[in-house]
Amino acid sequence: MHDPTMDERLSRLLDALADLMPAEQRIDPPSEPGPFELRFDVDSHRIRLVCRLEAEPPRITVACPLGPVPDHDRGTVLRQLLRLNLATAWTGTRMGCDPVTKDLYALHAIALDEATPARLHNSVHALIHWAGQWNEDPSLARLAPRGEAVKSSDPSRRA
Repeated sequence: MHDPTMDERLSRLLDALADLMPAEQRIDPPSEPGPFELRFDVDSHRIRLVCRLEAEPPRITVACPLGPVPDHDRGTVLRQLLRLNLATAWTGTRMGCDPVTKDLYALHAIALDEATPARLHNSVHALIHWAGQWNEDPSLARLAPRGEAVKSSDPSRRA
């Protein structure tokens, strides 16, 4: 018996993640070896799974769009984004702004060695929760971690 390659481990992980998703949210694992990006919809959010096997350590990043940076409050939002990234820097979760589209994203990176279907599934839903908060309050103030909220490196376990 041999240890599975990164591609084999990734394929098994994505197959198991697909089994956790409802039928209308199917994930079709790539037929080619990584790196790759998968896109699928969950609760009207276009989720991206980005895998870079050449990274050290190899990792999967879950990305969930939050929406556009409001033109009228751009500076305030970007400052809050920096504060949030500082507060969550060690957790694997961060916020990003696409320089071309000016859309904000919530991102969570998981080392492939530590990734499980449940952890990926929970990360997807935790980031969707953040997106819902963004839609209610685009200042990002409600996303800022407070006290115990950042103790876990898994965004699904945060308050």
